[in-house]
Amino acid sequence: GVKTDGGYWAWDDLTDGQLGTGTLVSGYPGVSVESDYALLCAGNRFSVGIKKDGTLWTMGLNDVCQLGDGTTEEKHIASQIGSGFSTASASYSQAFAIKPDGTLWAWGYNHVGQLGDGSTTTRNTPTKIGDDFSEVVASEFHTLGIKSDGTLWAWGKNDYGQLGDGTMVNRMEPVNIKSLPREF
Repeated sequence: GVKTDGGYWAWDDLTDGQLGTGTLVSGYPGVSVESDYALLCAGNRFSVGIKKDGTLWTMGLNDVCQLGDGTTEEKHIASQIGSGFSTASASYSQAFAIKPDGTLWAWGYNHVGQLGDGSTTTRNTPTKIGDDFSEVVASEFHTLGIKSDGTLWAWGKNDYGQLGDGTMVNRMEPVNIKSLPREF
């Protein structure tokens, strides 16, 4: 949880440095980390944060490039991988971030197209996915995004129809799903 001063409280078994404390000591019942984060989100044994100045940081497990730092090395202290971001989302082994201009960026594991870049290639640095996005939510193997005009977009694994496009076909690029009421 992000504190009002930008520091954060974190807790976990800390097997991969995902709390960014620089150690592998478990975070039970919780550790307080001093910093200047505006947003933090947790993936599977890794974390993504945006500091108040818009810089993008990652820490933890990195076996499938989920830290977006160009390596597969585990990081126990947060590493900066970009700047100029306003929001982010992390999931199983991939992450997404949006800049204030609406550009959507993704990195990490991509075996069923869940990054939305038109491929199944795992990306080790942030890759631009599209424009005009205001929100993004990552799930284990599929992703949903809302554009600034309120339209809903989905991509990734679709074997159970989880994309909502009326098919059971995986999508490697964002597809427009009929616009839903904003309160949905």
